[in-house]
Amino acid sequence: MAAQKSIKVECLEEKEALSLFQAKVGEDTLNSHSDIPKLAEMVAKECKGLPLALIVIARAMASTKTPEQWERNLHKLRLYPKDGFLDEYDDIQEARNQGGEIIQMLKGACLLEAGTTPYSREEEYLKMHDVIDDMALWLACEKGKKKNKFVVKDGVGVIRAQEVEKWKDAQRISLWNNSNIEELWEAPHFPNIETVIGCSMTSTFPSGFFTNMSVIKVLDFSNHETLKLPTEIGNLDTLQYLNLWNTMIEYLPIELKNLKKLRFLILDWMFLLGPLPNQMVSSLSSLQLFSMKSLSSRLQMDEIMLLEELDQLEHINDISIMLTGIQSIQRLFESHKLRRSTTLLRLEGCRGVNQVQLSSPSCIKALILEKCYELEDVKIIHFEKRVVPSKFPNPQCCFNHLLSVRINRCKKLLNLNWLIHAPKLQSLLIENSQIIEKVIEDKRSEGSEYESGLSVFSRLTYITLIHLPKLESIYGHALPFPSLREINVWNCPSLKMLPFDSCICMSKKLEKIIGQQEWWDGLEWDDQTVMHNLTPIFSTSLKL
Repeated sequence: MAAQKSIKVECLEEKEALSLFQAKVGEDTLNSHSDIPKLAEMVAKECKGLPLALIVIARAMASTKTPEQWERNLHKLRLYPKDGFLDEYDDIQEARNQGGEIIQMLKGACLLEAGTTPYSREEEYLKMHDVIDDMALWLACEKGKKKNKFVVKDGVGVIRAQEVEKWKDAQRISLWNNSNIEELWEAPHFPNIETVIGCSMTSTFPSGFFTNMSVIKVLDFSNHETLKLPTEIGNLDTLQYLNLWNTMIEYLPIELKNLKKLRFLILDWMFLLGPLPNQMVSSLSSLQLFSMKSLSSRLQMDEIMLLEELDQLEHINDISIMLTGIQSIQRLFESHKLRRSTTLLRLEGCRGVNQVQLSSPSCIKALILEKCYELEDVKIIHFEKRVVPSKFPNPQCCFNHLLSVRINRCKKLLNLNWLIHAPKLQSLLIENSQIIEKVIEDKRSEGSEYESGLSVFSRLTYITLIHLPKLESIYGHALPFPSLREINVWNCPSLKMLPFDSCICMSKKLEKIIGQQEWWDGLEWDDQTVMHNLTPIFSTSLKL
């Protein structure tokens, strides 16, 4: 639809803004508690008179009828991090939880939209409509009065030196998708810059670009194809966050040792990275989060030495790491600090390892076992060092934080019985395991130790089973699966029954069953009504 005339919409005065906000919230909500009108006035002020923000947020608040909920949402609006951090929290997980609540509120107000990547349903991303994006940028730039306070360039090609000169007052610079800066005559000065994001760029930053950044806190170079990390970054003594995810960097400069305020270091999927400088990690005295989910063939890193360095860090509390040796695994679980700090553990190519011993209680949220060709069993070690075979797991040994499990090419693995003590598991993927017959054995007849299995998979949202030729059973009897949204089954010819009964139809959560038509047609059902109710959501389009 083409507009016949462009009309500039000005921000409303305070009384007009409040009137619009109250109209959209509705009298029913405003009158539901005597404190709400005053809280509504305070929320309306946070919208800065912008009609679109007033309308969208008011509609989101229209069903909020307790002052406590209004206070929480007002707090979230005020809490939006000005420098990329929620500094009122010392604990990373608490900050994440609060950040998640802020995002959920923005989604509820239709200011953000949710989606999933084409590669994984576990990795959610957020997107913003262009109009909302323009509005947010306009507000961030003080209603357009300071146009270069926040600089955002997406796919603009070459950025000339004259343009960069205009950024001297910038607080944040964000360059995306082939937005590249030409070589500069002299090092620019950025006295106010706190955040630089350079993602999916096709050329490196010009020399001297990071020399004069006296208050910089965030550098995000994720997915930067040609990035060469300059040594001058080691002089950025205010830097707190450095993200080098999926970059082609070959070496980290020794000068990174100087980053005494660095709290977050992300080194995931750096496939060309060589050995880390000796004592670099242990020199980062403020480090709280360290992430290295993959190791390049060039790295040849002493895993135990890295774990030793991480163990020396006073403030570390969030570790994502890939290990390849049994001694490394043992060293990890021997340390109380490392054990309580490891949130993602990836074990890959562990040669000669036929048994993995996991420590309990554990703070691991994501566990990946890949190419452990000789792995037969997973055992649980309670904190008292008592070994419990996974075939008869101890109810006290609980993986209460475990949300995601991925098993790939563990050809001798028999079952995953220990998952019965992962009550919050949300995502399970098993593929290319040649002899696994049952995901979890039903041992109810063997005593009370398995009674906790009655609530197994109660939080499971996605389950994917691929190339498991001997798999016969997910669980020995029907489970309610109150949270299940999607199940993928591919090349599992021996799986003739799904652990579903009428409860799966009553939950109305299950959206998709994906598999081969021949497999679906050959399934056996105790209740044909269940099969008829599920047939409309079956498809043959495999999506991981």
